[in-house]
Amino acid sequence: MRSTAETAVCNTGPLIALGKIGQLHLLSALFPRVPVPGAVWQEIVQSRRGPEPEWLHPETLPFEIINDLPPADPVLIAQLDAGEAAVLMLAR
Repeated sequence: MRSTAETAVCNTGPLIALGKIGQLHLLSALFPRVPVPGAVWQEIVQSRRGPEPEWLHPETLPFEIINDLPPADPVLIAQLDAGEAAVLMLAR
């Protein structure tokens, strides 16, 4: 069942969890567009331990990495990590 929402901006935790259980494709099955801020992608890459899992290859990702975002609001940065702040900026 496809969502009625056109876009879903995603944070690090759900992407790692879905990747680990081999269900990352669910995002693109539910939403036509899934943008992920570059800061979130960096958190994912930096959080891994051991060999790079297959789902981390950028050319096969079911989402698009967005690197050109305006700087996050200082209030967001004071309360959240860079990935979370970037998700809110992109969603806004």
